[in-house]
Amino acid sequence: MRSRGRRRRSKSGDPQQIRTRVKRSLLLAAVVAAVVLVAVQLSPDGTRTKNSSPAEGGGPLFDRKKVVGWGASAAEEGEGEDAEAKEGAGSLAQPEPPATATGTARQPLIWQVQVVKETPHDRSAFTQGIFYHENCTTGTCRDIFYESTGLRGRTSVRIVDVATGVVEAKTSAHSVHFGEGLAAWAGELFQLTWQTGHTLVYDRWTLEARRETSTDLKDGWGLTNDSDHLIATDSGSVLHFLDPETLRTTRRVEVRDGEYAVRWLNELEYIEGEVWANVWQRDCIARIDPETGEVTGWIHALNLTQRERAKQAAMLGQGGAASRMDVLNGIAYDAKTGRVWLTGKNWANVYQVSLLPVSSGENGLTLDTVRRDCFP
Repeated sequence: MRSRGRRRRSKSGDPQQIRTRVKRSLLLAAVVAAVVLVAVQLSPDGTRTKNSSPAEGGGPLFDRKKVVGWGASAAEEGEGEDAEAKEGAGSLAQPEPPATATGTARQPLIWQVQVVKETPHDRSAFTQGIFYHENCTTGTCRDIFYESTGLRGRTSVRIVDVATGVVEAKTSAHSVHFGEGLAAWAGELFQLTWQTGHTLVYDRWTLEARRETSTDLKDGWGLTNDSDHLIATDSGSVLHFLDPETLRTTRRVEVRDGEYAVRWLNELEYIEGEVWANVWQRDCIARIDPETGEVTGWIHALNLTQRERAKQAAMLGQGGAASRMDVLNGIAYDAKTGRVWLTGKNWANVYQVSLLPVSSGENGLTLDTVRRDCFP
């Protein structure tokens, strides 16, 4: 019978090995804690991206695949979204607006708007881009707007009679597209689309869908043109100058008021050497020097939004159909006469306006208060 002999001492009882395992455990715990801390800093709880929908924080509003026959009228019956899903952009942090400087640097000027005339506008139009044209093709000249509307299932380009608001011609895009800014170049209309570089091209005179192409931008918001370029924005604070033939960016300039980058530049209009830009979700228009990106002035248009809101409330009170009025977004300009029109998404009116210069403190407006109202 084999003797069991002396019982061996367990390794777990070795003091040196116990200390080694304790050190290893503490080191592992420290590494895990550091990884968790970095993850929390990179992804704060509750943050939503620009691609998030307002309700679910999900993916892009529509898929990115190319759709054959995008000019089909099947989208006519679609309801689309209730409101533009750009709310995800609201998670981007921004510093406080700068106080008015006391040095010699040029400060932005301030204007308010005065209504000269108002004309009807299709309240179902989710206006994303609009510009003026004097149409003399029939021998008699008359005023028209070219207009781009957005939302899935409701994206279109239109020719609208300025005086009556009647939509004289319209081409609807496939419901996969969410239309944005609109500009004309060499007999064609270019319509940007949201969250993509896709660009829809139409014949300027017939609105016939010609082709689908793309810019080198990842998102499309506002669009206008000078004599050499298409000028686009992509939700940020940069003006992108595009070659009209290739739609590639040839120059970029950041828009700034002092040290503050002005983001969410939406519908654009090129006016007498300046770029005018609606600032999304603000009742303001920035007047921008396209060479430097400097904001040379602010148009404070809160009174216009209040006027439109009161008119829509009155129509509803008189038994009119309910309309979900959205933000100020639409600038049109007649270079021949100097007329300027403003409107908004789902607005019932287009307003021809004149600008009134405002001295600091006049009507309760100073540069500091305007900046607080206008900076997103």
